[in-house]
Amino acid sequence: MKIDLSPIIKETRTKDDVRMLRAGIEVLEMNLYGVGAKSWDSVLDKILPERFSANFKDLLAQFSEAEQPEAIKEILSDLKKAVSKFRPLKIDLAFEPTNEIIDQLNFWVDEELGLEVVLDIGYEKTLLGGARIAFAGKYGDFSAAKMITEILQSEKEKILKEITG
Repeated sequence: MKIDLSPIIKETRTKDDVRMLRAGIEVLEMNLYGVGAKSWDSVLDKILPERFSANFKDLLAQFSEAEQPEAIKEILSDLKKAVSKFRPLKIDLAFEPTNEIIDQLNFWVDEELGLEVVLDIGYEKTLLGGARIAFAGKYGDFSAAKMITEILQSEKEKILKEITG
């Protein structure tokens, strides 16, 4: 049976989300046959953020109580494969992004690079503004600090002439 994991995959936005999802998968695998069907909701609520647990619950609602352990086993197996395919996009920002900004970045990444890319967001105040981005072996520095340095270098003679008279 083919199970649509896209709601869970779509919620996996950052490297931290991947870490939480992997930990949740491990806990679910360890408890696969020790949890009664009615207890899955509380187990999911305890080990996963709400946006993930809600999607898991929606998936499980498609199966009868008797089918749930095998369905969960298949979901976890497929999810492990999907998570292993994620590629990180490293982005250093000059500020700590809000969830809204992470959502906007993630929307752009999904549109341009696909769902199998997750954000690895860093905070680097020396950038002053803009961002540094690394993905698939390529690197770009789009920071204000770099732009200022380039302007100072390219306009060095003009700047010195202005300030020294």
